[in-house]
Amino acid sequence: MRTFNKIEKEIIGRILDNQIFLANFIDPYLKGLRIEVRNPNQKRTPLVKFLFEMQGEVPTDNESKYIINRLGEISNLVITVTKLIQYLENNELITVYQGGGFDRIIRFGQGVVNLKSIKYSFPDKTISDIFVRYSMLNIAPVSELEEFIRNGYKTKDDIRKENETLFFKDQKLTLDRQRDIDKNNIENTNRNIKIAAKQASTSRLQLYVSIALATFALVSLFYNIFSSNKLDETQFNNLLEKYDNVTSVIDTLGNTINKDTINAHVFSVEDSINIHINDSLP
Repeated sequence: MRTFNKIEKEIIGRILDNQIFLANFIDPYLKGLRIEVRNPNQKRTPLVKFLFEMQGEVPTDNESKYIINRLGEISNLVITVTKLIQYLENNELITVYQGGGFDRIIRFGQGVVNLKSIKYSFPDKTISDIFVRYSMLNIAPVSELEEFIRNGYKTKDDIRKENETLFFKDQKLTLDRQRDIDKNNIENTNRNIKIAAKQASTSRLQLYVSIALATFALVSLFYNIFSSNKLDETQFNNLLEKYDNVTSVIDTLGNTINKDTINAHVFSVEDSINIHINDSLP
């Protein structure tokens, strides 16, 4: 997007005020000098000259210093106003049309006419050609120019591109935020998986220990009972109760590991118990 300096905004304001001629746009900046524009049909160069006034036949030291300082400033002014009007024309913010024209030479500015002057030629032919063209035309604003100023010296295309840029920035921020959320979710999921795995490992260990203790207790009970070679009714009921307690523990804890594995061990123990019980019954 193009930006505009103080002088450019002032010139745009004069165009909006229908001052029509390029000379009127830049006249306030031409104190002590005039600009000479030659009709290109005369086929003479240069087309643009600066006429700096002086009090005598030759410039004094102060006048020479002033001219040197002002030369760069006025050259930049010619470049600025030429490119500005070209920009406004290309963006259809002004309309240019044929004016009265001139036969040979026109001069404008605030230099005193009856004083001697020292001339300097503007060296850039491309800029000179455009500057001369606009000097020969009438320049008028269109309705969009006022809207352009109201929008902060932005064209409709500038505003569209600016809105697109803001939209894509918002989209990027949204995607970045979602990416951070997804990252946190993944980290939390991995953390929970590790915790669950650790808890499962602990539960399996506890289950193995419980099964081992229960099995040991049951085997010890059978050993004590069967070693007497006699099993009365009280001992038999006590045996069944402890057996039920063991299988209950196994069923409760078995949900945390492979039940098929546990059942295989349980059936093996049951078979052994049934064999011993049948052998011990009177």
